[in-house]
Amino acid sequence: MMLQHDAIAMLEVHGSRPDVVATRVDRDSSLVAALCRGEPTAADSLVSVYGDRAFRLATRITGNAQDAEEVVQDAFWSVIRKIETFRGDSAFGTWLYRVVATVACQRLRKRRRRSADVSLDTILPVFDEHGRHAKPVADWSTEIDDPACQKELQMLLGAAIEELPADYRRVIVLRDVEELPYQEIAAALGLRVANVKSRLRRARLFLRKRLETHFSMASGARPAPTRTGRRPSPRQAPHVAEQTGRRATEQTHHSKHRKVLTVLALRRAILQRPSQRRRRTMKIVVIGGTGLIGSKTVAILRQGGHEVVAASPNTGVNTITGEGLEEAVVGTQVVIDLANSPSFEDKAVLEFFQTSGRNLHAAEAAAGVRHHVAVSIVGTDRTPDNGYFRAKVAQEKLIEASGIPYTIIRSTQFLEFLRAIADSSAVGGIVRLSPGLFQPIAADDVAAVVADVALAAPRSGIVEIAGPERAPFYEIVARYLKAVGDPRTVVSDSEARYWGGRVEERSLVPLGEARLGRIGLDEWLQRSQAKA
Repeated sequence: MMLQHDAIAMLEVHGSRPDVVATRVDRDSSLVAALCRGEPTAADSLVSVYGDRAFRLATRITGNAQDAEEVVQDAFWSVIRKIETFRGDSAFGTWLYRVVATVACQRLRKRRRRSADVSLDTILPVFDEHGRHAKPVADWSTEIDDPACQKELQMLLGAAIEELPADYRRVIVLRDVEELPYQEIAAALGLRVANVKSRLRRARLFLRKRLETHFSMASGARPAPTRTGRRPSPRQAPHVAEQTGRRATEQTHHSKHRKVLTVLALRRAILQRPSQRRRRTMKIVVIGGTGLIGSKTVAILRQGGHEVVAASPNTGVNTITGEGLEEAVVGTQVVIDLANSPSFEDKAVLEFFQTSGRNLHAAEAAAGVRHHVAVSIVGTDRTPDNGYFRAKVAQEKLIEASGIPYTIIRSTQFLEFLRAIADSSAVGGIVRLSPGLFQPIAADDVAAVVADVALAAPRSGIVEIAGPERAPFYEIVARYLKAVGDPRTVVSDSEARYWGGRVEERSLVPLGEARLGRIGLDEWLQRSQAKA
């Protein structure tokens, strides 16, 4: 344990940071309690839940698997020995990642494998006085989507990440590879969120500059094949002029989209999680796989080559009676629970989620399922007078207590439910809705996130998702009714209830960071009308 002493000292210093506020409720209380009690199986649980992600983080920072293994061993041993210093000011996972990152950087400094870090200032792109790129930005968008180029590009990117100074490397690994929220990264590294974003931006620009030559060559953006100082022949002249004009047009186009190319292009194809790069196929059972979100999620996963079972009573799988459930999950790595109660009556919906959850978790445990994914609702724990929300809270508690690695996706309301919301709040020709904030998301965006989360490592926590637009509840519904030609009048009413629950200003929107969908109300309306 070469770095055990240093790690323990770091734990004692950083066990609490009063200036960093946890943005999500810690979901590892049972694991922490088991570690505190010294239970023999607690260490195995720690490795099962966090081992893979800790190893990936350590590998990215140290640059090789051998060092990463020793880092994780030292870090986990230190966590176990000093678990009592964890005070709960941040999520346990955030605290643990901070330990792993610190031990990895200490090992990196001790190894001194680099004589000096590269200075970002000497390699970053140059900007003019207006904040625009001083030189044209090459368009990578076609090449990075070419499967034939993926392996080479991943190798190039890995080498470029290795050149980053450790402080910047940690940020880009935690954000773009592990996809942690900014607040968790800030807590893990002892930084402010603004500092995290600044380092992330500079690191991405560094990587883009390092790979610029390769992408420019791959896209064919090379000088015209004429020798320096020689004028093109009459036969060459039209071709050279055409190339020059085309490049000028492309440069104008590139400058308009430089932000997209700098950030999204990197993340879309190169900065993939290891599980995505290996393209492992898995057996995935989608409970409620024939419903609105389920059918879309099944299609996405099947397109990725996975064996997907669309489980529902219609296909012979019933989570309430247990019919066909054990057979469906045999050999399954991931279960996605999208089942919904046929009744919204308070008692019925609570019984549905509790019965379905218990049956499903028992079948998962027997089959050795490694990841349980469930969709819940943003604000479930902030609206106690809403019976449906109380039932979802009960479902979440069952998931947390099941012992199966999990990820809970809390989503805002779906755009597809706007008409039902209006109908439930209407009296005659008047629809009364709260002025509280509303941020609905399209079902296509929900399904994309669900599929993405299912293929990633379990978070043992909550991911929140929402639509790209936030506005008062009544305003969004009024826009929808107007667009579809519904003559009903929408009125703002602070006393209006939503499925029986009172709506405060932020009851239905994420309070912290959330993954945002890309489809707004107007685009969704256009798509819906095109399908009609």
